[in-house]
Amino acid sequence: MSGQAPLTAAITSVSAPASASGPNDALAPRFMPQKAVLRILKELRDIERSPDSQFHLHYDEEDVTKDVLALITGSPGTPYAYGLFSFRFTFPPEYPGICPKVIAETTNNQRTRFNPNIYASGKVCLSILGTWKGQAGENWSSAHGVLSVLISIQSLMCERPYHNEPGFEKQGRHLAGRNVEQDIEAYNRKITHETIRIAVCSRIEGYLSNNKYIDRTFEDVAKWLFMCYYRRYLDIVATETNLVTAGAPFARMPFEGSGNTMEGRYEYAQLETRLHAIFQALQQETDSWIRQSREGADQWTEASSLTYGNLKSQFQQIVESKEFDGFMDVALGEGDNPFVWHLTVFGRPATHYEEGVFRVRLVFHPEFPAVRPRVTRPSTT
Repeated sequence: MSGQAPLTAAITSVSAPASASGPNDALAPRFMPQKAVLRILKELRDIERSPDSQFHLHYDEEDVTKDVLALITGSPGTPYAYGLFSFRFTFPPEYPGICPKVIAETTNNQRTRFNPNIYASGKVCLSILGTWKGQAGENWSSAHGVLSVLISIQSLMCERPYHNEPGFEKQGRHLAGRNVEQDIEAYNRKITHETIRIAVCSRIEGYLSNNKYIDRTFEDVAKWLFMCYYRRYLDIVATETNLVTAGAPFARMPFEGSGNTMEGRYEYAQLETRLHAIFQALQQETDSWIRQSREGADQWTEASSLTYGNLKSQFQQIVESKEFDGFMDVALGEGDNPFVWHLTVFGRPATHYEEGVFRVRLVFHPEFPAVRPRVTRPSTT
């Protein structure tokens, strides 16, 4: 989310009718009733407050007539596991009487169809969005909202997405001489590969590049998530490598057509190399934060650096609270650097972690809290 503007500013900026027609009409704010603005802002804020949400949002509080971007993390146990998928929401003035328009943006430049219901063009086929004819009770109503749509999209990204293909239940075990169970498995295999390749590697590599045309909306959270899931990505690659033939082409599904398919070859050795390279680059980036904090240490005081003072204060509060006594030790980095915290966590009794000792390093960016901290392995830093 960008900015924390007062709610009144948000209402004023989008509720004023556009001026007379002219050459810049496309850039003029769209009229949206105050009631719709309040509803949208409340929904977005409620999602952001959820402590364990798999959804990350970006929006302009001063003008919700602009598009809202959502990042969905693929659920564990699915071929989309830990992938980072972007969607764009556009709200009509009649919202919530009319559903928002939603476009998938993780499509490999409109070359890859990630789901029977998520097309390479970006179209998302859901009855709740009016893009698919559903059964009674499945269509949009004003009781639905942004969270309803996000959950519906995530439900498409399930353990066996082949089942989303309309009429699957009627196909029986065989379809035109094909073994449907084998197709289901083959479909999962290629989605898993492309999730790592497109929704993880290509996304983060883009952020690490100097390409000025890359959309960097979710750069911070995507890098943070990569560091969190790096070992998971490697586990997926190791498992999938044993399930496919290196260099073999993807199988085309019966419902895939020209221009709306998922084509490619299995190249897990290359993906593993790319994952390692991304991790090293992010480690170097994190180390650069530490160097920045050291170089500025002589100049930082609580008066001249809000971040410095904020981190020192939070550290002191944690130490004095005694809340984690016996379960976690916290120490600052070399030279009492508040931008580097060393954590030693002791497994709690009667849990799977009992008697375990876990050490991590928490590194803060000079612009914290605008930039998320990184959790890395401990070092002598």
